[in-house]
Order: sequence, then C-alpha cells, then structure tokens
Amino acid sequence: MKRLLLHLLLVLALTMTTQVWGQSAVTLAQPSGSGTSTDPYLIGSPGELFWFAGLVNGTLNDGTQKNEQAHARLTADITLNEGTFSVSRAEVSSGDTKYYNHTLYYAGKAFNGFFESGTFDSSGVQESDKPQIEWKSLDKYSGTFDGDGHYISGLYQESSDQYAGFISQTASSVGFIVKNLELKNTCIINTSSSNQSCIGGICGYTGGVPFEISSCTFQGVIITEVGLSIGGIVGWISGYQRTTVADCQVKGDIIGYGSNDSQSSIGGIVGRVGTYGLFRIAAMKPLFSILPLAMACM
Repeated sequence: MKRLLLHLLLVLALTMTTQVWGQSAVTLAQPSGSGTSTDPYLIGSPGELFWFAGLVNGTLNDGTQKNEQAHARLTADITLNEGTFSVSRAEVSSGDTKYYNHTLYYAGKAFNGFFESGTFDSSGVQESDKPQIEWKSLDKYSGTFDGDGHYISGLYQESSDQYAGFISQTASSVGFIVKNLELKNTCIINTSSSNQSCIGGICGYTGGVPFEISSCTFQGVIITEVGLSIGGIVGWISGYQRTTVADCQVKGDIIGYGSNDSQSSIGGIVGRVGTYGLFRIAAMKPLFSILPLAMACM
C-alpha cells in the first residue's frame, strides 16, 4: 500500500508543473480528455487553461509534445486576475494640435500609461499594483475552442509581438473554430513597432485559411501602437477562403496610438478585411469606443 501511495505521489509530481506567467506562478494541471473532436480537453481552472496554452505553443516542460490542433471545451467560468481593468483619457492641447493621453488602471490603481504628450510617471507603481498573471497567445491554433457559454475573466497580455490576442494567428493551412466564449474584463497591450502588426481580442491575424468565430464576446481594453490593423474580435481577416464571424459582441475601448495611423485600420469588430474570399460577418452587437479612429472597417 505504501509503495502504491508513493507511486501515485510521484506520478502527480511529474504531471503537475509550475511556470511563471507575469508576476505570479500558475500551477499547471492537465485537464481530462484527449484533445480530439469527440473527446476534447475539459478546462475548468486557470491551471488547466495554461496547460492547454502550453500544449498548443509547445512550451510544456514535462515532455508533452506540441499540439496546435487540440480541441477544448470550458466547463466553468475562469478568472485569471481579480481586479477590474479600466482606462481614462485626457486631452492635451498645444496650439491647434490636440494630444490624447491614456492611463490604464487595475483594481483602481494606475499601472501603465500611453501618452502622446509627456510621459506616464511610473515611479509610484508597485509590482502589487499590476496584474499578476499574464496570458500567452495561442499561436497558430487550428483546433476547436468551445467556451460552452462560460467566460474567461481578467485575461491580461502585454507584449511586443507582431500578432496578438487570445489567439495570435492561424496556422498556414488549417483554420480554427472559437465559439460560445466570453472574454470579460480583458486588457491587451501591444507595443510592437512593426507596421504589419495585427491585434484582435479573439485573434490577431487570420492568414488566408477558413475559420469561424461565433457567439463570442470581447469586453475590455485593447491599446496598441498603431500598426496594420486592430479589431475587437479580429485584427485582420486575410482573404482567399471562406470565413465566418457571427453573433459576436464587443464592449469596451480600442485605442491606437503612435505615428503610423495613415496606413492603419481600427475596427470595433474587425480591423481589416482582405479583398478576396467569401466572408460572413453578421449579427453583431457592438458597444465600444475607438480612440483615435484612423480608418474603420467595421
């Protein structure tokens, strides 16, 4: 009996790993299921969600092989960061020129700012004032992620990646399905200096492959240096294939700053749509502000 107990404890120690995401560590836990379309991974905790992200991105350190095509379904609401994200906007005038300074708050405390005039004073910001858990985008995801009516709250991401969002970009030949998912109290910050950057709440860039995003809600803040395209649901839908974005909602603020706005597209639902392909973008319920507006697609 002692040997059996020792064996079980050893297996548990091997299958549970801890990785640092942002300021805090998340204990990873492999969810039940096998990741197939008929037996998806059943995700009900932050540890299981980050384990799945590690599986898709190939960053698990327990020997598990990368699987970009894994399927998953949420079984419960998941909260990553407890505090509420918000943003304030201050207008600064200099002669005939107007500038806009945006300050980001977490749990009522300013922790970051993006100023067109002056600089954000971060001298008083403590590490405890910042979100403690940071999301890493699912990169080149090509499976089905079913929220099953549940939400992920407090998702926070700050990066300089060219593509960013819950999913960064599609795979080169296979698309994905994301459905019945709500991202609430979300904060996505991107500081990429690339004029080809694509940032979206659900997905940053879809590279000419068929995909579906349906019955999804994004609620929160996206603030990014103005690149190529920014959208509440998708940054850029590249053409050439059949794609669907349907029954989606965006609530919050989409903010672009910087000097590249002459080539940029900012949209509440989709930032930019390619010129070829069959698109279905329907039944949207937007409630958002776009600051500043460069060129709206939708």
